Amino acid sequence: GPNKLLARLATSIAKPDGFVYLDEQTGCEYLRDLPCSALPEIGEKTRHALEQNLGIKTCGQLANANIDQLSSVLKSRSNHFRSMARGTDNRQWIPRPLRNSVSVQCSYGLRCNDSNHTRKVINDLAQQLNARYIESSAASRS
Repeated sequence: GPNKLLARLATSIAKPDGFVYLDEQTGCEYLRDLPCSALPEIGEKTRHALEQNLGIKTCGQLANANIDQLSSVLKSRSNHFRSMARGTDNRQWIPRPLRNSVSVQCSYGLRCNDSNHTRKVINDLAQQLNARYIESSAASRS
């Protein structure tokens, strides 16, 4: 999407294997019927305050709410939340740094009962690590 919010929503829609792009208009339409709590930074307390004080349950209601009424509940965050409910997100996107390492792990619940089982687990982990390494195209060093 064109911003962090819509990209996040598109990712959640597309799971597990799909690809979805939400432009501002489509994103706004998609947001309309979602609960306010679908927006980042709106937790249980804010959701409850919106519902109890203003009867606002959905992003569509929040997007169309009177700013003065919202300010009475959300204070200085009223414009921010109303904008997000409209699909606008001005938060800066900061890309993650490139990986310096590649790793794999197994769960703590795994119990190796004998040396053959231990070898199989280590072999499986080594194969997973090799696949991740090839996928990452990382330069190796030891």
